[in-house]
Amino acid sequence: MDTEQYSENFINLSLLKLQIRLSVCLLLFGCGQNATDKTKSIAVIDVVNNLGKFQAIPLSECVTEMEYIPLETGDECLIAEWDTYSRIIVTSSHIFVAGYRFCYAFGRDGHFIGKIGSFGQGPEEYRMINGLSIDENRQSVYIDATYSLMEYSYDGVFRRSFAIPTTQIQWHDRLMSKYLNNVYFVRDSLFVGHAGNSMGNEKYNFQLINDLGQVVKSFDNHALFNRTNSSGSANETAMVPYRISENIYVKERLNDTLYCINAQNKLIPEFVFDLGKYTYTKKDREEAKWTDPAYFSQIKVIFVPAWTPIVGAPD
Repeated sequence: MDTEQYSENFINLSLLKLQIRLSVCLLLFGCGQNATDKTKSIAVIDVVNNLGKFQAIPLSECVTEMEYIPLETGDECLIAEWDTYSRIIVTSSHIFVAGYRFCYAFGRDGHFIGKIGSFGQGPEEYRMINGLSIDENRQSVYIDATYSLMEYSYDGVFRRSFAIPTTQIQWHDRLMSKYLNNVYFVRDSLFVGHAGNSMGNEKYNFQLINDLGQVVKSFDNHALFNRTNSSGSANETAMVPYRISENIYVKERLNDTLYCINAQNKLIPEFVFDLGKYTYTKKDREEAKWTDPAYFSQIKVIFVPAWTPIVGAPD
């Protein structure tokens, strides 16, 4: 594939992702976000009663400026069209793009600056990228490499790494260690990670860790259940966190609440997605017959995106 075709493919992929993200924004803006639970003052997004009711919302109501930045293509910075996992972070000076096995740095005009780390099994390399975040003050890029969090400078120089802590879960008749995932920079030396509730008995759902790999705060998981399927479920994931100023927003894929980790490091529920009859119930989670196509095709469930992030604006 020549570079022109590759660039076109990447632009098409980027536009597709933008459309997906904007569709989520439309859902947030257009589905009763002003409704609140009077007992808890949590905004309720009425999804079930607004399905099929579309409303055009001018982009100018959501953003004040838009840029179109073609990214340079070349043998050293090709981005696979199939890698829909790609994550993009834009700062005032850089654009960072990461997939499973690569992380590239571009300038704000789209020119390629260089690689951030490299794929491999060496002490300064990553075998897989599960998460990407940055600290603009330190000009650091953090890569969640499953077993460790790796820190690089903006120009790709390795700085350090530390082990991601594990949680212990009861896997039927034995204990099993499981790593936090989606580890994301919060502030100072704090990071947040998600503990997937694959067997239904995870004590915590989100945890704050420091740059020594120590858990400093845990948030209780209130969605406990007894999974009868011995294989567990890979669907107990969380969306990619996002930041608005000092607030970090997190959400589990199968739960209905969007939480905010505020400047005081408290986990505050802010939005509830009311899915009504499309809710993925406790019974559904306990059975989780994901290997049965007939069962899977009958599930009438709406998943609020996990791999595709929700994007928020200050207002």
